[in-house]
Amino acid sequence: MLSFWGITKPLLASWSWRNLVKLRDRVSDCYCYKLGEGNISFWYDPWLDGRAIKDIFPEINPIDSDVPRNAKVNDFFRRGQWCLPLPMDDSTEEAWDCITSNYKIVEEQKDCISREAVCFLVEKFVEGCNVETVEHIFFDCPVSKSILRDVLKACCINRDVCSWRGECSWFSMKAVGRGCLAKVIRTAFISTIYNIWRGKNCIVFDNTVVDAVMIKSWIRFDVMLKMYGYRNSSDSFMCIYQNWYRFCN
Repeated sequence: MLSFWGITKPLLASWSWRNLVKLRDRVSDCYCYKLGEGNISFWYDPWLDGRAIKDIFPEINPIDSDVPRNAKVNDFFRRGQWCLPLPMDDSTEEAWDCITSNYKIVEEQKDCISREAVCFLVEKFVEGCNVETVEHIFFDCPVSKSILRDVLKACCINRDVCSWRGECSWFSMKAVGRGCLAKVIRTAFISTIYNIWRGKNCIVFDNTVVDAVMIKSWIRFDVMLKMYGYRNSSDSFMCIYQNWYRFCN
């Protein structure tokens, strides 16, 4: 039985259902398709980065490829490896190469499949990381960790970088209140997370070269803009102000 993404527009269905099917192309880009254990249609569900195999390789005939129309994705991986039939033509061989090259089996997650993780800030494959996680993007990536470490130092916080939950917990307890210092520290943390994410998106979607110095300059701009609005001559505030003034210099 095909899913919502694989069925054809039914002629005898209600007006509402026919129009829901017509909207598939418009809304497909709004969803993140999680493959999980692969219990979905091999041909018709959009598990290849939001697109179905039949859409990417329409010239392939399922019968000739020896993969039934009702086949599931998890019918073709065993013991951490793909078990696809031998390709009978160039189109099928191209499709199989696309699958086996870009998607690998994650045995420790019960044979779930995920795109190979690439750390875009350092432009290399992340060994032992099967999916791009919040933990890696902001805290395990060497570039992100060095940026956050410098931000903590500029805020006069003498400790190393924690995990995502650890950082959120620390800032929610230590950077509370309406005081100038608390607001500056909160701004620094939020700006760091946002601009690391911004830098990653610039690399992925705009094909722009972004390095740690550029991301730190974005963070410095946000923090200095926040500090310019305060009139505070305390020693602790002036120390942080001087640190941020020299940040990236």
